[in-house]
Amino acid sequence: MALIKCPECGKEISDTVKSCPNCGYRIKRPKNNVKRKPIIIGGAILIIIVVTLLIIQNGRYKEDSSPFYTMEAGTKMKEIHDLYGEPDDIQNNDGSIDEVYNNLQFLGSKGTLKIRYWSDSKDIIYARWIIYAKDYSEDSSYENVVETTKKFFDKIYGSAKQISDTEFKWSSTYDKTSYWLTISKAMRCAEFEFRP
Repeated sequence: MALIKCPECGKEISDTVKSCPNCGYRIKRPKNNVKRKPIIIGGAILIIIVVTLLIIQNGRYKEDSSPFYTMEAGTKMKEIHDLYGEPDDIQNNDGSIDEVYNNLQFLGSKGTLKIRYWSDSKDIIYARWIIYAKDYSEDSSYENVVETTKKFFDKIYGSAKQISDTEFKWSSTYDKTSYWLTISKAMRCAEFEFRP
């Protein structure tokens, strides 16, 4: 408890009284202003962190996500159809079925998604996202798409292991799958492959 001067009569009074005992002047106290600015800033930072985590967790497939984001060992044909719709082309092979989705957008570039399933179980065997140089007006555009896609997989799975001049491999420690990049200079295409 401290002593203050009454603004009306000038006598010293306790800082806890509501009015001056000498003259009756009502003592005005400053409102207990809680500093709201730090609370607002802290709340905004928390919201930004939560939104960022949600984007990282749930933003796996948009155009900037891997075409393979929902695929794992045991993924069924129906699950792929629910995600991508009906394929543009279906080919029946001896013991397997290939489905093709043309012009699939990934990282702002178009490519072809080819998925192979076992005929009997309809489980996925592998999936390939193929980029053809003929789909790009300049070789540098095609090469940029290949390099951008390679960097995308490097970011998710770490640096690729270079198998040869034209083949790279990433391994997922999470689900034990592997991802391959094969660049075919003869066919002028790059194939990114998911293998469960």
